[in-house]
Parts: sequence; C-alpha cells; structure tokens
Amino acid sequence: MGDEQITRMRGIGRFFGHVFGAVKSPAGGPRRVEVRRETEQEQRAGVVLRRTTVEEIELPEGWSKEDGR
Repeated sequence: MGDEQITRMRGIGRFFGHVFGAVKSPAGGPRRVEVRRETEQEQRAGVVLRRTTVEEIELPEGWSKEDGR
C-alpha cells in the first residue's frame, strides 16, 4: 500500500477497526506473549478430538527488554 491512495471508505473502515480493537483489548495489567502452540488431533468413530496446548509468558507492567525488569 506504499504509494497507493487509500479510499475514503477504506480509511473509515481502518479507523473503526482500530477503535474496536482498542475497546476489546485489556487496558494495562500484565502483557502476555505466546511462546508455543501445539495442536494434537485424532479421530474416534467419526468424531474429531483436538487438543491445543498454549504456552505463554506473562510480563509484568513496565517490563522492558533493555533493562530486563
């Protein structure tokens, strides 16, 4: 999208997308970073059993990579 002109309707859509995204996201508090996601799937008698394991790190508020806090 570098040099392309963004249409007015697309700009309005992007604006409301950012607003709704901000409203849905949690304000403040710890930040979670997903480290790994593993999915196992098997079929039993025509039924699909899916197990998903998510590993994540919860970073405290104010933590930064530079100072390691």
